[in-house]
Amino acid sequence: MESLMAILDERLDNDNYTANDTAVKDAVNELLESIGELPVSTSPTTSSGASIYNRALRFLERANVRTQAMMWPENTALAKRDTVTNLIGSAGLALAVRAAGEDSHRSFVVRESSGNQIIFDSDAGAAISGGTTIQVDMCTKVPFKELSYHLRENIIKSAAQEFQRRLQGSPQADQMLAQERIFADGRTSRPEAMKKNAPLRNAQSPFSSMPAPPQTGTQDG
Repeated sequence: MESLMAILDERLDNDNYTANDTAVKDAVNELLESIGELPVSTSPTTSSGASIYNRALRFLERANVRTQAMMWPENTALAKRDTVTNLIGSAGLALAVRAAGEDSHRSFVVRESSGNQIIFDSDAGAAISGGTTIQVDMCTKVPFKELSYHLRENIIKSAAQEFQRRLQGSPQADQMLAQERIFADGRTSRPEAMKKNAPLRNAQSPFSSMPAPPQTGTQDG
């Protein structure tokens, strides 16, 4: 099978960090504020260090990838028909894939193999060759600073909650951050299933379905 491309690029903007990156600095500062740390005046330029600032950036990177992979209108091309090589591309930005159209009966996922991204056919139990044409909904990683305000906010709130849980572990702060995350998630535009007349992943916020309250009182005999 022909080689496709390197493993997923997890950097926020698919490029090296710079000290004057305002979007990254503001996001890092929001994480720092969640644990009572003072904000930074310049953005950290690496997420591999051991400082609190480097670690905050790493939490952002993880939340960015995990959240974007849920498939949103701004980073997902629906019913795209092309070869696997063209779908994956050469930048290591493929996040998720879902079989669509003529291939909707099949089960595809994005995986990594020998340092390359591949599209794996779960039914066949094997990678699909690069020259094979398939039809899929294709989700790719968009640079963080190019995302809509609401999706960026969703990512930051998710990262802040995880950051506080790991570094501080305050139950009171966790409740506050969870509430902020719910509001941010509810404001983020989702795929509209009715437009496609098909069930779509992530079409409803996971926070929008609350359990029914318990029954109280007694029935009349």
